[in-house]
Amino acid sequence: FLVAPIYSMIYDHTAISTSSGELASGFTATWWTDFSFAQGAALAAWEGGLWVAGALYLVLHVFFAGGVIAFLYSDQRFPFWPAFGRSCGTYFGRFFRLLLISLVFYGVVFFIDGLLFTMVERLSDNGGLQRQAWWGHLIRSFVTVILFFAVSLVFDYAKVRTVVRDSRSMIIETARSLGFVLRNASRTVMLYLLFALMGTTLMGSYWGASRAIDGAGASLVALFVAQQIYMAARIWLRLANWGGAMSLFRGRVARRLAERNA
Repeated sequence: FLVAPIYSMIYDHTAISTSSGELASGFTATWWTDFSFAQGAALAAWEGGLWVAGALYLVLHVFFAGGVIAFLYSDQRFPFWPAFGRSCGTYFGRFFRLLLISLVFYGVVFFIDGLLFTMVERLSDNGGLQRQAWWGHLIRSFVTVILFFAVSLVFDYAKVRTVVRDSRSMIIETARSLGFVLRNASRTVMLYLLFALMGTTLMGSYWGASRAIDGAGASLVALFVAQQIYMAARIWLRLANWGGAMSLFRGRVARRLAERNA
């Protein structure tokens, strides 16, 4: 639904564009300029559709996350669908509030990224010192990525804690999750990096497979199958990440209770 409109615009435009022949050798900025100027109104409407689709994805993600994490926590696995649907509804409101709180944190990350960008530009004389600017923007990007993943890590544990503790206050749970991540930084970060490495390996494998299929002149069916395997693997990786966080959190809590009782 998202690809079809842009595909149709590109298909129609290449029939009349003088720069369309350049696409035979790959993407070109000249063609994109011509295309975006000719299809400006249609592209603006399509971008609006992307925002709607993105919002719908976030809502669905929040809705299903409650059912998945509750399933990982519960010892009662069956009947699956009634319990899953009930958990989705039970935690939707809480997880949606967590989403709103996380948007504030992500906004702070992007604000810091903007400050670092301005600082690098000033220190490098607005790009005049290209070597310093290149290293400065590399460091800026590295810091931004670390902060982005740190926010994601904290709110993954906030979801887990919300289900395990049946929490109601998401602000308090966010603060406690931050404390848990900091107290167990070595374990939480290493577990997160493990799944990040697996995700990077998966992405590289798909990229290599898709190029091999395309280079061999295989049918679109083979490429479609590879894409579906890739998406299924990404979903599995996301579920495994939540499962790992759940296991780590419950293990640390059980150990702390045992030490306290002893």
